[in-house]
Amino acid sequence: ARSSCVGSGAAMSGLVPYAGSSGSEDDEERLQEEEEEEVAQATKERDEESQGDAKRKSVNPVALPRVRGFPHERGNWPLFVFIQISDPNGDVHDLSEAVAGIVSEEFEVFGEACNECHVSLSRPAALTYPQIDPFVQSLRFKCQTIPQFALSFSAPSHVLTNDGRTRCFLSAPTTAVPHQAMQLLDAVDSVMHQFGKPAYYRKRLLHTSICSWVQQQAGTEHSFDVTTCSCKSDLVTSSTCTCTRVGSKRDVSSIKHLTQQTQQRLATAARPYLEALTTTVKQIHVTAGNKTFTLDLRPSS
Repeated sequence: ARSSCVGSGAAMSGLVPYAGSSGSEDDEERLQEEEEEEVAQATKERDEESQGDAKRKSVNPVALPRVRGFPHERGNWPLFVFIQISDPNGDVHDLSEAVAGIVSEEFEVFGEACNECHVSLSRPAALTYPQIDPFVQSLRFKCQTIPQFALSFSAPSHVLTNDGRTRCFLSAPTTAVPHQAMQLLDAVDSVMHQFGKPAYYRKRLLHTSICSWVQQQAGTEHSFDVTTCSCKSDLVTSSTCTCTRVGSKRDVSSIKHLTQQTQQRLATAARPYLEALTTTVKQIHVTAGNKTFTLDLRPSS
């Protein structure tokens, strides 16, 4: 199985530049109907996936159906700001499949390869329909002052969770964080604050998720807890957080702290593909509901 690995759990729309709209009531009604259809389709797919997972339990004993990570509320449109990583030759796809296989074996979970790799620049949030265009316009203006820059990544080594604590991600951190990337995060945070939305995580770990799996419910044989980190960090990672975690019925170190053997397997699997993850960031993308906007950065001099 494959997933888009969007932190909110919602599927990522295809990238279509969108210049904006008049914000008419007809558009809002049409988009609301499409959103409700997407929710119905997501529910159907979840039920079908649940049935499929039940059949696979002999191979993947802790496979669980995908849970919608962002609550559906009429009038609110899920918001997501990100950098897209292109994959013209399918190298990222191959990397995701290889890593998902290792995760399934090592963690005894149902690892799902990410079919669209990206770098998140925002936490999950929502906008009302009238807020969408002003939000995009404000962020577009700020992006025009930030120069283009390059991002490269190291082997997958961080285990993260989404804000809803429903899904875990094995992620590849950037090898370095250019000044322009920090400017970009500052710009997104500024606009998010302007609209009363949450800022990016306190620990600014830029990364791309390679595969994911469902967070297990407490009390199951293979359950593990990623919500009781004693330092109360809102971004739990295997490298930057070393405090004691409690409440797990399984050895947490096998999930949160990758063993040397697992790290070596992941590094070996990733090595041929890391160059494919390197990207020149010329633009970012904003999805709001079923709209996707493309915002250009300033060309490098």
